[in-house]
Formats: sequence, structure tokens, C-alpha cells
Amino acid sequence: MNRSIPSAILALAAMAGLWAWPVGATAGPSDAGTTAGPSDAGTTVPADKAAASEFEGFQLPAEYKNADGTFNQDTIVAQQKKRLATIRRKLFVPFVMAETPHYLIFSNADADVTDRFVRWSEALYADLGRRFGIDPAERIWDGKCLLLVFNDLTTFQNYSRTFDRHDVAGAGAYFVWENNPPDKPQLVHLCIPEAQQDPRRLRELFVHEGTHAFFQLYKKAANLPLWLHEGLAEYMTVVNDGTLRPKKLSAAAGVARQGASIEPILKAGMESRFPLADYSVAYTLVDFLVSVSRPRFKVFIDALKEGRDQETALRAAYGFDTSGMVSRWQVYMTKYIP
Repeated sequence: MNRSIPSAILALAAMAGLWAWPVGATAGPSDAGTTAGPSDAGTTVPADKAAASEFEGFQLPAEYKNADGTFNQDTIVAQQKKRLATIRRKLFVPFVMAETPHYLIFSNADADVTDRFVRWSEALYADLGRRFGIDPAERIWDGKCLLLVFNDLTTFQNYSRTFDRHDVAGAGAYFVWENNPPDKPQLVHLCIPEAQQDPRRLRELFVHEGTHAFFQLYKKAANLPLWLHEGLAEYMTVVNDGTLRPKKLSAAAGVARQGASIEPILKAGMESRFPLADYSVAYTLVDFLVSVSRPRFKVFIDALKEGRDQETALRAAYGFDTSGMVSRWQVYMTKYIP
């Protein structure tokens, strides 16, 4: 019998920076402002509990496939909705549900906060599609992206321990790729505590984690390089709020000014931890590549999703390798160096 979520990929956002660590790892990173990128380590509701009827909504429905072998998306969504009753019962919190074309939102936050997430979710999905030339008819995830919005940090942490078997004390938000085998539906959920945060900060967290979820499952459920994963997420936060750009540029400008090598950033694996400056570099690398050509950038991502390494993918899309990208990035960054 399948566990609720056989494997997962998390990206966590802290108040002082952004970080992630494998599900089931020791709780939290040792220092603020660092990150270990998305990981394919897996865990969630224990198998023995998931087998119980009370966790039915966290398993794939028996009839998730149509006769022709395609997935029955309506049945999958109906199964996802069953999670609401379990979450209410286990956490003793009166969550309500809102639904959009691509998202299911479970929330115990104020109605105004919930309404903001309803608007933000479809706006982000549409913007990602427009900016990167993705056909609106193309399905990113199966079912709907489940977005959980918590009124307070305690409920956020209790949910994570109970359903994702992870301690997120000190984290700002996270996403989970419910990594079923390739022949089964690919699902994702996001968890964000409202906790009286400023709406601009809440939207920044949502856009960052929502971009991770989108590009993790775009085309094929396969990891992008960590710098690209984080750079895309940061790029979209700036697209959404241009006032964030100076802050996200500053550290990369310092790296470029010093002529420091960014090779470790380009080679960082999903288990790595990014210092805060590395997020800035990752953002500016994506900003540079998109500025050269947005259509070529999509070709680059598509090539990576097809299984090509980043050297081959860069050459196919841009005609230069990582060395060429770095030298061009350094020139690009000169206009931002005081």
C-alpha cells in the first residue's frame, strides 16, 4: 500500500533568509540565512497511519487512472479535498477551503488573508506561464497544488510534524513535492504561516515557494541545478515586487566586484546549503540569462528537464558553456557595482 507521500522535496524560507533541508533530517540548519536546496529524501505520515482510513485523503484514490491510462484529475482532486477533514480533526483547527482553477487552499487565517492567497495563486501561475512561454493548457502538477495557510506558527509547526514528519521551527514557509513514482500522479503542497506578517512579505514567501513547486514539476518531475532553482524563485519575487531588486542585487555585486569564483555555486548539489550571498548570485544569473533571451532561457530549462547536463543545455540554448556564462555575467554585473 502506498504511503501518503512516498518521497518529498522541501524548500524552506526563514525570516532572515531562505533555506531548505531534506525531509526527516535534523530540525533546521545551524545558522540563519543558509540553505540546503531541494532534496529527494522522503517521508511524511508514517506508513502504518497512512494505511488507516482516517488518512485516506493522503493516499492516491483507487481509481486514479482512466481506462485509456491517463490520470483521472477530477478523482485526484476529490481525494485531495478529503484531507481537509483529517487536518481539522488532527489539529483541532477549523480550516476552510477555497478553490481556484489550479489550487486548493486550506486556511484557518482571516478571510481577508485567505482571499489574498486566492488572488495571488492564480496571478503567479499565469505570470509564470506568460513569462516563460508555457502553454496555458499544459498541466504542471496532477490534481491541484494544495496551499495551506496557517493563522499562527504553532499550527504550522504541528501540521509539519503530524503530516510531513518534519520540524520547521524557525522556518517561514516550505513546499513539498509528493514524489510518487513517474507512472503515478505528481502532487505538490505549500505551507505558509500568516502569523501577523506583512502582506508584502507573505506574498514574497508564496511567490518564492510557488515558483519552486511550478518548476519542480514543469515538463517532468526532475531537479534543476540548485542555483537555477533558487535563482528562478528569487527572480519571480522581484518580478512581483520590484522594490526587492536592490536588496537581492547587492551581495552579487560585491561578489562580482571582488572577482570571487562562483564555481561552487554552479556545482552545488541539492543537499548543499547556500549562504545568503549565493541567493543573490543565483538571482542575478537568472536575471542575466533572461535578459539575453527569454525564449532561449526556456530552451535551457527544457533541455535540463530532458536530462541534459547544464553544460550541454547552456550550449544548446545560448551557444556558451558555464565558463562563458560566468564571464558574461561578470560584465553584466559591472553596471551594478558602485
